Amino acid sequence: KNIFIKYSQFIHFFFYIILIIKNIFLQHYSSVTEAKIIVEPIKKVSKGYGFIRFSDKEESFKAIKEMNGKKIRGENIYVKED
Repeated sequence: KNIFIKYSQFIHFFFYIILIIKNIFLQHYSSVTEAKIIVEPIKKVSKGYGFIRFSDKEESFKAIKEMNGKKIRGENIYVKED
């Protein structure tokens, strides 16, 4: 089960953001299996959104409820079902 995450488009260090987001979600949800940040193909910068994959569907719904509107590195994130 995937969830969609939107965050500031001004975060350009996308490899760093993948690690931050995945680690934050892993701290709270053990079924996180992958974090993917969507990047602009030419400039190689984050487009401001990505996806977190869960192996447990119920835990993904819990993450949506608990993480929507939370701050990561000072930026609110928007989390919804993909």
